[in-house]
Amino acid sequence: DDLFPEDYMVRIPIPDNYVGQQHFFLSDDDDSEHTINIDDHETMVPAKAKKDTPIHQLSDSLKEAIRVFVLSTAVRSSRGQSKSHSTMLVNVTHLTALQDKVDEFIGEYLDEIKNAIDLTAGFNVSKAIERSLIISQLQGTFKRHYSNVSESFDQLFNLLKPCVFKIQNLAVHSSSSNGKSLDYGAYKENGLSVIVTGGHKLSRGLTLEGLTVSYFARNSKMYDTLMQMCRWFGYRPGYDDLCKLFITSESHEWYTFI
Repeated sequence: DDLFPEDYMVRIPIPDNYVGQQHFFLSDDDDSEHTINIDDHETMVPAKAKKDTPIHQLSDSLKEAIRVFVLSTAVRSSRGQSKSHSTMLVNVTHLTALQDKVDEFIGEYLDEIKNAIDLTAGFNVSKAIERSLIISQLQGTFKRHYSNVSESFDQLFNLLKPCVFKIQNLAVHSSSSNGKSLDYGAYKENGLSVIVTGGHKLSRGLTLEGLTVSYFARNSKMYDTLMQMCRWFGYRPGYDDLCKLFITSESHEWYTFI
């Protein structure tokens, strides 16, 4: 305990426009508004899951994180960043079969959001909230996580449709067989908005452009997952206030310690 981490890590000065450890991990006495503790992830993927463990639904906290990502793309669009890359990371298991299943459910939930936004596109905000549970949930999510931004939900409502219909979902691992790959270069002109689900491959050097929202529910004591924190850090020009990290309380404690 008297060696790690202070004798193995050197903390270098960071510029003001860099999203680093202080953005997400403050101290034991202070909580960052950008970090959200989750406690329901095992309702989706149990801690001791096997490759044939059935997954029946997304956790409520992952649905909340997906709504945050949808809203973040709308805010970025209102700030003139509609053609920039935007990514959400989901890392809940190292088992590729379960990653594929989680990705499948994410796609289904995205379709639910798209349908709700499509069906209420001609309504004003108040009527849309009244008629649609998902629109009401989006407004609630905005109030909980983006109450400090200068934009309002009313301003963003008409931007939701083009933003959410642009979002793709993708499972990324060594045995991916769906014919899709994470290729930001193919979307240089209009930008790629994507929710990426994975495990080891996401922890080991794969570039994630415009990472805005991360959902991380893995054992934080393992080397690969400790290195995962590097994913969350970087330059986020014009949208650093939108970056959110959904994480277990145990992992939060370990990252704060480090």
